Amino acid sequence: MTWRSFTLPAAISAALMVAGCTSTAPPPRVATAARPAASTGSGAGAANPGTSPESDYDKALRFTRCMNALGDHIPDPVEGQPLQLMSMPDPSQIGPKKDWSAVVPSGNFAKCKQYLPDTWPVKMDPKELAKEAKFDDCMAQHGIPIEQPDPQGMVHYHTDPGYWETPEYRAAEDACRYLYDDPANNQ
Repeated sequence: MTWRSFTLPAAISAALMVAGCTSTAPPPRVATAARPAASTGSGAGAANPGTSPESDYDKALRFTRCMNALGDHIPDPVEGQPLQLMSMPDPSQIGPKKDWSAVVPSGNFAKCKQYLPDTWPVKMDPKELAKEAKFDDCMAQHGIPIEQPDPQGMVHYHTDPGYWETPEYRAAEDACRYLYDDPANNQ
């Protein structure tokens, strides 16, 4: 499975999209040794004018620390790996059919989302991206441009689950669903 999932409830799907399922994750790096360059974005997590800009890593770390302080257990961010937006239950507790519909994000996300960077870089497998190319093209034709990898192979995904909840996104997704490569999603 790739980072997209149509079989989950919308809020969970969006959270899992950024939390992601990747085929091979790079080894974790020490946060202070692999700090991304400072962000110049002006999104919800942007630094105040007049102060040194906060890097996307710093913003993501502040988000995870906020969530952890409020009781959600979220690992520190690792550049190149999906950013987890909520505590994930043990899949064995979900049930034999893996019904994720019972998983509900805590209210802590709303309290901490102000710290998130606008996007988060995830290293994607070029083969997976190639499989999704027709779907991505269809989404773009329906007004929803899909992020493309940068020269380092990182795809900068939106961190706000509300992005995937808009009527425009949902309509494009419904129109393009038939192109998605996972047969389980074409039901």
